Amino acid sequence: MVVFYATDHDDAAPRAERLINDVGFDPVRTGTLARTEAGHQEPKGDLYGEEFHHDDAVAAVARLRGTPPSGRGRP
Repeated sequence: MVVFYATDHDDAAPRAERLINDVGFDPVRTGTLARTEAGHQEPKGDLYGEEFHHDDAVAAVARLRGTPPSGRGRP
């Protein structure tokens, strides 16, 4: 399973990924903290509350990048 994360600082990404890996998950970066990127992982976002395996998560993030969250995700 994956843990989605977002950051505006590329130098922080390796640390975030290491922490996520250390607790046994696969990190998948959704992008920056912009609403059209990080918003998908927030409550009611398209990725929120769903379980993904790495390849499916990467494909979902690529499909959603640059689009506003639908607001139909799980509460």
